[in-house]
Amino acid sequence: MAGSGFGCRTPGGHQCVRPSGTGRTASLHAAVPKGCGSGATGTIASAFAEAASANTLDDAARRWGAFLVRYPPDAETEDAVQKRYIDAARYELIRVLYLIGKMEQGDGLFEKADPLGLGG
Repeated sequence: MAGSGFGCRTPGGHQCVRPSGTGRTASLHAAVPKGCGSGATGTIASAFAEAASANTLDDAARRWGAFLVRYPPDAETEDAVQKRYIDAARYELIRVLYLIGKMEQGDGLFEKADPLGLGG
C-alpha cells in the first residue's frame, strides 16, 4: 500500500475483552495489530491505536469521538482499509457510550450507522 499513509494492516478479527471491575477498558472491535501506530504518527493507523489505548471508559469515549471528528464516517475514504478503521471506531464509540450509561447518545449514533442499510 505504498503512499496510502498506513503504518500497518487493519485488524483481522475482533478482540473479545470486557471491561474489568477496575474501570479500565479494552476494545472489543478495535484489536490493534502488533506494531500498529508505532513510529508512524499522523496516519489513520496511529490515530486508531491512540484511541484504542484508552485506560478508562470516559477516556475511550473522548478518544473515539476525537478519532471520528478527524475521520468522519460519512466522508469519502481512500480505500477499504480506511473505511474499516472508521467503522470499527464508530462501533467502539457506541459500545463505550452504552457502557457509561449514555444510552440515548449511543442509540443516536447506532441509528446513524444504519448497519442493516435500512435508512431513508
